Amino acid sequence: VKFSLMFAKNFYDFTVRGGIMENSGGVGFDYYLLNRKLRLTLEGWNFADTHLKGYAKYTFWKGVYMVAGVDDFSDEDLSSPFIGAGLFLTNDDLKVLASQFSFSGN
Repeated sequence: VKFSLMFAKNFYDFTVRGGIMENSGGVGFDYYLLNRKLRLTLEGWNFADTHLKGYAKYTFWKGVYMVAGVDDFSDEDLSSPFIGAGLFLTNDDLKVLASQFSFSGN
């Protein structure tokens, strides 16, 4: 089990983060483009055995996104490219979805 706890500060389209990343000290940088639909991220932690991760996340439509990048690219033997997609739901989204179903026993 690994934990992360970070403090972040936004400067317009640029965000600086720092704190604990995967149980070690670390920093992260985010840059937003295309009206905040595209986020470019660079993260580094565990500086005794440096771990670097870079990725891009593009939000297509209201919480539907794709992500692609490289994990641990500081070590050529262990670097791992990745790609994925996801759905980000807020409490308001869940309320709308729950209101569409009837939970009565009748």
